[in-house]
Amino acid sequence: MKDKRILLALFLLLSINAATYTQEIEGRAEEVDIDLNTNTVTSEKGIVLKQSNIKTKVHTMQRDTEAGKAYYRDGMIAQIDNETGKIKIESQEGEATTTGEEAHFYKNFGYLEVAPVTGAEAPNDRVYFGSDHIVYQKGALQIEKAWLTTDFKIINHVQNPKEVGYHIFSNQMLIEPDKQLTIYDSNLYLGKKKVSPIAFPWFRLNIRKNSKVPLFPTWNEKNYFGWQTSWGFLYGTRSSKLKGGFAPKFADNMGLLIGRWETWYDTKKYGMTQVNVTDLLIHSKVHGKKDTTDVIEYEQKHKRYHVETKHDYNGEYGNFHISGISATTSSISSLDDLITKYEVNKEFDNTQGIRGTGVYLKRPGFDKKVSYYSLESDLHGMGKNRDISFQASGKLTSNKKLYTLSTYDSIEDNVFEKNWTMLCIPNWRCIKIIPHIN
Repeated sequence: MKDKRILLALFLLLSINAATYTQEIEGRAEEVDIDLNTNTVTSEKGIVLKQSNIKTKVHTMQRDTEAGKAYYRDGMIAQIDNETGKIKIESQEGEATTTGEEAHFYKNFGYLEVAPVTGAEAPNDRVYFGSDHIVYQKGALQIEKAWLTTDFKIINHVQNPKEVGYHIFSNQMLIEPDKQLTIYDSNLYLGKKKVSPIAFPWFRLNIRKNSKVPLFPTWNEKNYFGWQTSWGFLYGTRSSKLKGGFAPKFADNMGLLIGRWETWYDTKKYGMTQVNVTDLLIHSKVHGKKDTTDVIEYEQKHKRYHVETKHDYNGEYGNFHISGISATTSSISSLDDLITKYEVNKEFDNTQGIRGTGVYLKRPGFDKKVSYYSLESDLHGMGKNRDISFQASGKLTSNKKLYTLSTYDSIEDNVFEKNWTMLCIPNWRCIKIIPHIN
């Protein structure tokens, strides 16, 4: 028996179990064909199914009650939404368990948005991939015999990636949303030519938004660090309340550090708290060598840390953001550059004062602690009677002199440079006054 031209609303009433694995179906009512003998639903314009952060548009869906599966034919589109960018897959056919815990897609082409993580701009803000078989399980995508590229011209050559500038072919690619992308046994192709002499065994990319933990060994040269290398790991998944990562670092001229240590707790309802540690020096190469090391070099290399703590909330009651930074001056690049510049120009410990202003300032140590605190709040509708509000905005610092110097330096090259006066009052509070010009 086959009923024709039945509205989607009627379909929901008659065969709601056909989509047991979904929690809701979105979209306006469209005409569908229902074959009650084979438990098959067909729609020319497609049916949109949604579960959690996954949307699937299908044209033909058949339910097998004994196997506990739903089968899709005649083309389908799946989309997974994440803070780090959506994943979209176009497939010829597929199948899924009625619980939604596992799904298989066949003959696939898709992409992963990476702009929120890498800052890349269109059209290079996507990683395109293709495969004959993709498995969705435990919130992750396992892509077998996959090719991938960032060359946007691939949209015209989906069936043959060798027609674009480059692509990587991997035996397996694993995408764990809001965490990492891993590829195994990969070869690089430039056009149709295979470049790599042997398959590269393993590579991992961090795709967690705002995370700075390197998941593949990195190395470079940096000022007084010398040659440095770091490599770490992430823990927690997209749905985890507690997540984070850890990466040790070795610097040839400095010693052993915690390059990055992230601990994040997402309350889901009241925002997220983060503690981020960067370049915490554990063992210094100048330890015990203070008397035989240059004063500035010793300050820069015997103690270093940067700890950021913050909580961010955007929700029903408005927004609330509070943050604090505790660090050595050398670990804040703007202060490190500022002190270095003024030291080279012999502005510190100068009887004539900074830039001849008469304001005397002793050179701040590169190993001295400095703290910054910031609060921005616009909360409303709180409390039992929803009549409590909290609006606030403020910034504090533990070192007013250094902060004032930083502010002074940032406006030193003002276009009205010749028409300003510096007003200084006790405790080294200085204000730069610029005449108003109509």
